[in-house]
Amino acid sequence: MKLLEYIETSGSQYIMTNYYPNTDTVVNVKFRATNANNYPTLFGVRNSTEKKACTVFTSHRYYQELRYEWDDLGQDFLAGSFTNFYGTDTELEFKNGSLVATNGVDTISQTFNQASYTSTFKLALFNLNHNGSIIGNVCYWTGRLYSFSIKENGVTVLNLCPAKDDNDVVCLYDSVSDSFLYNGGSGSFTPGPELPEGTKYLLESGGNYYTVSGGSLTNIGSTLNAALFTTYGMNDAPDWTDYSSLTNPSVLCWNQDEQIDLTATTTGLPGTQTIISSDLAAYPPDASGISDVSITETGSPKYAFSVDSGTTWKVWSGSAWVASSGVASDMSSATVEAITKSQWDSLITGQTYIKVRFSLFSDTDTVGEIAINYA
Repeated sequence: MKLLEYIETSGSQYIMTNYYPNTDTVVNVKFRATNANNYPTLFGVRNSTEKKACTVFTSHRYYQELRYEWDDLGQDFLAGSFTNFYGTDTELEFKNGSLVATNGVDTISQTFNQASYTSTFKLALFNLNHNGSIIGNVCYWTGRLYSFSIKENGVTVLNLCPAKDDNDVVCLYDSVSDSFLYNGGSGSFTPGPELPEGTKYLLESGGNYYTVSGGSLTNIGSTLNAALFTTYGMNDAPDWTDYSSLTNPSVLCWNQDEQIDLTATTTGLPGTQTIISSDLAAYPPDASGISDVSITETGSPKYAFSVDSGTTWKVWSGSAWVASSGVASDMSSATVEAITKSQWDSLITGQTYIKVRFSLFSDTDTVGEIAINYA
């Protein structure tokens, strides 16, 4: 089997499903109508008195409009009109009480009275099953079908995907029943592009799509379709370093299986972390002051000192102690370790306590020990 982006009808094909619409039916379909005749029926069923219906027409006597029938409401109610319908991809949801359709330009939203029923006959695609028989020419539908699914109470009961069977016959594949549905009319469906096999990945950010090739991030356009995955899809999920420059990126995954199980490994990096010591004695007993300070570290932490319990912080400028302008501009370990006893004396003379703070800026920054050595 090969999955397709769409199948296209020429106006003489239809498919009869094994599904009987009912009160809980929710239809979702993506399609492109390409022509109109009297009553082109995207899908439909009704009995001999035009009741127990679940039908959507994509025009009425050549007008660019959607019409519908639901249970016993009556014949082909107008849902709304599009300004640019034919040749435009449209998504539609039809259920008990409402019809909503959008083609990216216009949106039609129609509500109607709910009704409890079960259809007497099976639902047909691309024509109307009227009392158990396909009506024929006036209801043949022309266009592309991308997807068609039905849910009942949140559970998918029919999921039709454009496909070629193992003999390359163009048809619809129902992933729920693992079966094929074939043309019951004349001629044959025209196949759309084959969807990529295996798993393919793309990136999205701000309405644009990207791929990574040779370590380079490339913008490949703003229209997502099967051809984009086929041509540019990555075989392996991209690494964060490949697309960290994108704003709020999404990783898109294509697979011909109905369900894809994805796992991701994430590494969280905290922001700047600043650690402040408790008050330490500036002049322990029998000490004349600080001789020097030695530090064990990795990376590039920064350091500052306070003699007023952290109210203000000081750094050695090379000639004097000055106020710190922020943790990012504090001293390196090399600067701290080069400070002499007389320079420490100029900071702690007349003081009782000294505090030290250090800041970590990346996952490679660590501080193992800060040793204050007294003279």
